[in-house]
Amino acid sequence: MRGSLVRATAGLAAAVSLALGAGEALPAPAKWKHGIVIPKADTAFIFMAREKGFYAEEGVDPEFIPISGMHLVKALIAGTVDMIDQTPGVVFPAIESGARLKIVGATLVSLPHVLYVRKEIGSVRELTGRVMGVSTMGSLPHVLVATLLEKYGIDEKQVRWANAGEEPDRVRAVIAGKVDAAASSVEFTPFLKDTQAKVLLNFSDEVPQYVRQTHITTDRAIAERADVLTRVLTAHVRGVRYALARRDEALELMGKIAKKPAGEFGWLYDFFVKNRLVQPNLYVSPEALQWMQQLNVKIKKQAAVLPSERVGTWEYQKKVLARLGEAPW
Repeated sequence: MRGSLVRATAGLAAAVSLALGAGEALPAPAKWKHGIVIPKADTAFIFMAREKGFYAEEGVDPEFIPISGMHLVKALIAGTVDMIDQTPGVVFPAIESGARLKIVGATLVSLPHVLYVRKEIGSVRELTGRVMGVSTMGSLPHVLVATLLEKYGIDEKQVRWANAGEEPDRVRAVIAGKVDAAASSVEFTPFLKDTQAKVLLNFSDEVPQYVRQTHITTDRAIAERADVLTRVLTAHVRGVRYALARRDEALELMGKIAKKPAGEFGWLYDFFVKNRLVQPNLYVSPEALQWMQQLNVKIKKQAAVLPSERVGTWEYQKKVLARLGEAPW
């Protein structure tokens, strides 16, 4: 697969160069504001398109804006950003309440999250009465733990919830004993050496249907900036495929983002590739989104399941693949 992606990426870059023509005047690049969670090593799959100049080749000038937790959806509704990467479970209630938002694709589809706990905790049922660390209520770490509790017949009111910050902060809070458990990326397991904390479980095993992140924009952007949106997603997919095809360059970018030696992230990159946590074709299935809605209804975050066409469109995924072709995965 990696060899196929290398050849496809190189061929497309050459085609873009020829299409531009020598000395041809180019229009000003389209501005695009992209709201993302606080960057960490796996954000390399998102940032690679900017790093390699793919957005510029598509005539887009992107600005990635880190935003915490639930504020991503609020920023999109307010028009502060043009698109966000967020778990769909958080977006559906906003759509149900009248927000005109649409899922247009997905890249980081599967969960790299694990449950960090104090060492004395040996099972999910032992979480009853404990303190759960989250970024904000309604955010991904909260919904993941609430989903886990529901699976094991525990009402989320039987635990206490505490704001413990972003992903690395939550792991540090468990290590320090400030909270008893928290969901966070597997990326931070090296923090656990010589501590009184451990990993209890992998969320991809417990809730394999859960969709980690989708790309969400507004109905207004779709109506008024459809061409720009297509170019944004095309550049993005090119970057994702480049990262999957070139391990060494992806590791360098991981290290750059995390401000650590690139060699520390080989295991993490391989974990993402082996477990297919990255989607190179922008695809998220309607069935997966329906399951996420059903989960929301079950945990009382949403009143009813909405029609697929109200929450998402697959038009742009088709447009991108019509140009780039489908990557083997």
